[in-house]
Formats: sequence, structure tokens, C-alpha cells
Amino acid sequence: MQVLLYQLLGEHSLYAGDYVEAEVKTSAGHALAQANNWVRGLAVSHKIMGRIHLARGDYGQAEAHLRQSVEIAHQHQINQYYLSSLIMLGEALRLQGRFAEAQSYYQEGRKLAKASGADVLIAPVLWEEGSLAEQSGNYAAAKAAFTQSLTIGEANGWVHVLPTLGWALIGLGEFQEAQAYFQATLAKAQARGHMPIYLEAQAGMTYLTVLQVRAEWMNEAAYHATITNAITTLQ
Repeated sequence: MQVLLYQLLGEHSLYAGDYVEAEVKTSAGHALAQANNWVRGLAVSHKIMGRIHLARGDYGQAEAHLRQSVEIAHQHQINQYYLSSLIMLGEALRLQGRFAEAQSYYQEGRKLAKASGADVLIAPVLWEEGSLAEQSGNYAAAKAAFTQSLTIGEANGWVHVLPTLGWALIGLGEFQEAQAYFQATLAKAQARGHMPIYLEAQAGMTYLTVLQVRAEWMNEAAYHATITNAITTLQ
């Protein structure tokens, strides 16, 4: 029970953006799980540590923890955590630019999700496939995957609060849709106390504002250039 409490506190700190406290709490839970040889607790703590390192940008460390989580969950047939850690391991590889390896884990995750018969489990796989497409610059494929993921499981926890779809919409030039999505994400993140996501959504909205100002400036510059050229011609 104490292990679970530490893990919950660790996740709460993670979502709030306090990564130091998240690591402290999760490590305490991990130590207790080790002392009691509780394999489920070990799989979960490695998974949470993986997420913490992903948030920090320590993708190599994230990969190491997530491989441990995948190995433990697979060995002891803890299917729920095996699937979620497998998807997150793909994310760690994607963020290191190892796209082919990441895709192989997403494909394995998709097979497991389909075999379970629960469509909602495919939603996070689709979201990660969309993230891979967005990172590769394939914004149309990214939008399609994100949209399908949201349709399957709108309230599927962490991934459906992420602002990644907004960036894909920007890549497609769909600025109004991106603005609306960032605003919705901002509201969700604020309501749930997910500060890092809130800040990324704010960054997306700020970027859209910069694009708008730049476009207006360019239009004004083009207008003045036209007037100048006309005057020069008349002279």
C-alpha cells in the first residue's frame, strides 16, 4: 500500500512539473517494491521514472527505465503495464531520432491492443504514431492519427491532454483549428493541474501570435514596396 502511495505522489508531482519531487517519491516507492520483491510495483516505478526522464529530456535514461518496465511486465505477464511501457519505450526511441525502432514498438503495441479486444487501448498507440508522423514532418498523417485516437478514446488519460495535434495543424497551415485546439488543451491542463502541458499549449498559442504578427508585417512591407515601386515608375 505504501508503494502505491509513493507512486501516486510521484505521478502527481510529475504532472505538476516538479520533477525532482517526482523522482524522490517514485524512488522511495521503487526501493520498497524491491525490498518486498513486488514485481508489479517494480514495473510501475520503472514506468513512472521513464516518464519523468522523458519530461526532463533525458531520453537515454528514460529508455533504460522503460526497458526494465517492459522486461518485468512481459516476464510476469502483467499485460496492462507491458503495453503502456512498450508504447512509452517507443516514445523514448522516437525522441532520440530512432524512428524505425520506435515504429517497431508501436506495431507490437497495436497487435497487443487488438488482441485484447478493447479498442480504447489502440488510442495511445495511434497517438504515438501521430507524434512520429508529426516529428517526421508528415502533418497530414499526424492529424489523421491524432483525430482517430481522440475519436476512439477521448478521455484516455495523459495522451489526450497533449498539445501535439496543435503543432501538426500549424504544419498544415490550419491556424484557426490549431488555436482552438491549443485553447482547449490549455483549459484541460489547467483544470487537471498539468503545468508542463499548460506551458506547452501556451507556447503554441504564442507561436501562432508570432506567425500572425509576421504575416501582418510582411503584408504591410509588401504594400509599401508596391507603393515605392509605383512612385519610382512614375518618376
